[in-house]
Amino acid sequence: GEVRPLVKSKLAFYFQTTWFKDGTGLVLTGPEQISSNNQIWQLSYPEGELRRITNDLANYAAVSLTTDDSALVTTQ
Repeated sequence: GEVRPLVKSKLAFYFQTTWFKDGTGLVLTGPEQISSNNQIWQLSYPEGELRRITNDLANYAAVSLTTDDSALVTTQ
């Protein structure tokens, strides 16, 4: 198939990622800029739109979803 970028907008880099069960996107952690803390983001697929879920001073290291995608679990 065709190779194309997954994300339209860019974060400095990404860490932990996990797919939604229905394949409509991912939840991931990463900083908006190199000098900022990791926040939690939602990436829609296949659109590639990035939406910030958290906006605080915490530094999120990992993220995962429950088996039914009803809850998000993270560590700081």
